[in-house]
Amino acid sequence: MKLFKYANGFCKETTWKDMALLKFCLCAVGLMLGLCVPEEKKRSGLLAAAVVFALTYPLLMVRFLQSVLRQRRWERRLEEEPMYYGMED
Repeated sequence: MKLFKYANGFCKETTWKDMALLKFCLCAVGLMLGLCVPEEKKRSGLLAAAVVFALTYPLLMVRFLQSVLRQRRWERRLEEEPMYYGMED
């Protein structure tokens, strides 16, 4: 689907600051939608949101930590063998 292709391209061009803005925007939309939910349905809405959070947050953190480890390995390689990777002093 083209939309996903464009979304991937956008993500490659952004920084963490852009992603933070996007998350604040989505959080604000979620709050506005949550305020529109009738009182008798709020409990089930909270439960659904909690389930989504519990399923997605650990997955995101695993990917983040894998990325950190990958970057640290790369930094160590550059420190150990700068000429091999074209980073000659």
